[in-house]
Amino acid sequence: MKRNHLLIALTAAMLPMGFAACSSDDDNDDTAPATYATPAHQADAASFTVSGNTTRSVVFGEGGSVVIGRVADTAAVKATRAAGTEAIKYLVGTYTKSNATYIIYVNSILWGTIKVEQTAADAYALTITTTDATGSEQVEQAEATKEDNVGSSSVLDDLCRTWQPKHTRVYLQKQPYGTMLTSPAFNGCSFEEVKQWAEDESDCRINDEFGNDYIVKDVFLTRTGTFCIDFQNGKNYVGQYTWDEVSTKEGRLTYEWADGETMGCSYENGTASIEFKGGAYSGECWLTLEADIKSGSDTYHVQLVIRLKEAA
Repeated sequence: MKRNHLLIALTAAMLPMGFAACSSDDDNDDTAPATYATPAHQADAASFTVSGNTTRSVVFGEGGSVVIGRVADTAAVKATRAAGTEAIKYLVGTYTKSNATYIIYVNSILWGTIKVEQTAADAYALTITTTDATGSEQVEQAEATKEDNVGSSSVLDDLCRTWQPKHTRVYLQKQPYGTMLTSPAFNGCSFEEVKQWAEDESDCRINDEFGNDYIVKDVFLTRTGTFCIDFQNGKNYVGQYTWDEVSTKEGRLTYEWADGETMGCSYENGTASIEFKGGAYSGECWLTLEADIKSGSDTYHVQLVIRLKEAA
């Protein structure tokens, strides 16, 4: 999988350019965070780079999520591969596993199966079986190599699973010393809701098109470095991250979206912070994105805090 653009730098206690630390119910809590159970599919998780007719990557996540990268235009596979310009489409779903076979579902509907067999020390054979709209079975035989983990720690073990947004809060401040505006705690995470609030509550005009109908369905990360945001509208962003562990309950991501894609979202710039909370927020993982947004001749600092809970 080609790795490219995504990440957002953050600090939950101290922010740049006079942007004050989060207040009220977003205050830091020194209480020890919850202890997380081992993800249901940690033993099944794996990430493969694939050399098939159409399949280029398969990632099985610790939380039971899967993302498959395939050539979007199968009729042009040979030509685009030769030119090095393949357009990859990412399919996001869930899986169960029986022996060596992963059973894959998309929107709770059976998509197909992938059988994984090790053929050498660093070589695997994949049998990818799907059924098309006419009911005809398609079988793709592919060779694959397995990706290494980006690290090993108890914090990564807690992070690498599937999450769902519980609440989102926005902090907005005109630079350098404007009043900090704080949004209500929105249910879930709708980028259009965030954008509308920012424009209604200030002179900040967010000019990107990203937002309409972009409601986060879930977020998952894997120990092999995959970062995926899946939306209710069927779209997704898949990328690769590196991990900088700050403490036993927090760290920072640096990420890039695959194939040079950009999210087109003003709130993210390729870095993000992660913090596991305790006390009143026990069991929550907070993903924070922040960036400076130009609006006319003014600059606004925006911080987007997404409170995540483990997917059921």
